[in-house]
Amino acid sequence: AVYQLKLTTKMTYGYKSSYMNVVKDVNKRELLMLNTLFFFIMIIGVMPSLVTNTFSMSVSSLIYSI
Repeated sequence: AVYQLKLTTKMTYGYKSSYMNVVKDVNKRELLMLNTLFFFIMIIGVMPSLVTNTFSMSVSSLIYSI
């Protein structure tokens, strides 16, 4: 089991190269977009009724017409 975990870690993450120390992963603009998306995803996850209530009337009318 330990061998498999070590092998999986090396295959997935590999070795850290010197190139990775120079390149930044995300800049400030991308981080702002990611944080905004994360905020909205968390809000929808905590209160899904904000989204589902907007579609409830149209879905109800579709179900009623069938």
